[in-house]
Amino acid sequence: MVCAYRARASRWEKPLFVDPWAEALAGADGHAIAKRLDERFAPMELWLTLRVAYLDRLVGQAVDRLSIRQVVILGAGYDTRAARLPRAGVRFFEVDHPATQTAKRARLAQLSGYPVDAATYVTCNFEREDPIEQLAASGFDRTEGALVIWEGVVPYLTEAAVRATATRLAAGLDRSSRSTSSARSSRPVRTSPRPIARPARMSASSASRSSTGPMTCCRSSRTAASGGCARSTSTSSRSSSSATTSAIASFASSISPWPPCVRRWRSGPRSETGDRAGSRR
Repeated sequence: MVCAYRARASRWEKPLFVDPWAEALAGADGHAIAKRLDERFAPMELWLTLRVAYLDRLVGQAVDRLSIRQVVILGAGYDTRAARLPRAGVRFFEVDHPATQTAKRARLAQLSGYPVDAATYVTCNFEREDPIEQLAASGFDRTEGALVIWEGVVPYLTEAAVRATATRLAAGLDRSSRSTSSARSSRPVRTSPRPIARPARMSASSASRSSTGPMTCCRSSRTAASGGCARSTSTSSRSSSSATTSAIASFASSISPWPPCVRRWRSGPRSETGDRAGSRR
């Protein structure tokens, strides 16, 4: 589904990014899921486009301004940043469940010209395994800084898994590392385990909750092992909210003319509550 939206965004008159592999990765099933979601949450294409573009920008800033040479994509799914944003001396690590990675690599093998070796593939079950240990076993250098991206993954994990993963990242990464998440919400994440939901089962309410949460970026902290992770992350989240909102707004203001997805939403009929039809939670 996300690949379908990336494919659409790549066809905008003035695209914020171009993903030449998104169309093939999405397939007919991905486009069908996206179309159904459009009917329930009209701004999804715009939101996902801004999210991808914003995180792409963070990668560039981490590499160019902070001299970071390791980029970790947690719950990578069908992410293509390793192929789209290659830099000399920069290593991308894609971390995900073994079954998901197997399916992705099988799909990538069918794509002509896709640089499969652009990323180092690291298997990890976040509910049971330590991502830092898994990364280290695959050549990740814990003494060097890294940018860690968690894009749209947190809602599919238990609260225990989220806390354990965040704590291990904060305690195990070099102090110069940065992490960013695109799934903050005022509601708590799940507290009981369940299989990761298929995109087709995503509700409009969960999609809209994800779309309203600002992306956060925080430093690594060695105090996380004693519980400091949650406190430092919360403080950093609040302090970065304004900057993040401004960054996303700048992307939105740069879109001219409005792409079809925005024109459809802006011109749609309003509901009794004043929302655009199809955009209610």
